[in-house]
Amino acid sequence: MNKKRVLIFPAGSEISFEIVNALKYSKFVELVGGTSAEDHSEFVFKELIHGFPYVNDEGFLGFLNEKISEHRIDCVYPAHDSVSVFLSEHADEISAMCIITDEFTTKTCRSKKATYEYFAGEEFIPRMYSSADEVEAFPVFVKPETGQGSQGAKKISSKEELVNALNEDPSRIICEYLPGMEYTVDCFTDAEGVLRAAKLRDRERIRTGISVRSRSLGDDPKVQEIASRINSRLNFKGAWFFQLRRNIDGKYMLMEISPRIPGTMGVSRNAGINFPLLTLYVFCVGGGGGLH
Repeated sequence: MNKKRVLIFPAGSEISFEIVNALKYSKFVELVGGTSAEDHSEFVFKELIHGFPYVNDEGFLGFLNEKISEHRIDCVYPAHDSVSVFLSEHADEISAMCIITDEFTTKTCRSKKATYEYFAGEEFIPRMYSSADEVEAFPVFVKPETGQGSQGAKKISSKEELVNALNEDPSRIICEYLPGMEYTVDCFTDAEGVLRAAKLRDRERIRTGISVRSRSLGDDPKVQEIASRINSRLNFKGAWFFQLRRNIDGKYMLMEISPRIPGTMGVSRNAGINFPLLTLYVFCVGGGGGLH
């Protein structure tokens, strides 16, 4: 029996730990971690590669290919948004299969501005303001064009506060304030691009952008409609997710989309759908690599 040797990078993220928990009992997989820092991954992985440069460092690609060869890696599974983008940009130069979709999809999802502009006109896109002068009523919400973990995102209650926030970080985008409940939708798209699952869960308690208390919720036709619309316009393969929040009128509005495993996808896994393993099957079986 040939096992697939799967490198998860970065190994110390919550996303990585969810992928590990989803794959660790599979008889078809051997897990290898890759890390740039001393972190909790040391207690999670039996086989851990230290010394990785950071993904934006010049030597990252060469180091990655060197370790792929040295450790006989078949697949690279990203566990961070920036790593997903890098793998999609350099997939043809990497000596192993990358578990990520195409460059256009990853880059569109990585930028909140690009996401909102691409889906402009859809009823689930929150209002964006081009400048502080355009805002007529407060509160509004600002967040970096590119980011994660709620870093740099904040509620703004006055014109003065908004101007100061934009002076601190001109890359921030200005959106309507969404006061309602926040949700994540765990999705799965098969090798033919057909959306097979869109599972709604709430985000009751959030820490550094990751939901640390979440519950599965029943199907909502409106959420299914939004998932289908997003899936029809981007090129997903395997697991992905998006986040919603209700506006002042109670309507679902899009916060962000990501073509990777979310850190709290274990809620759906424990409810019966192992998204990370299914994703590996889509790439390795559908991609001709085989899991046997």
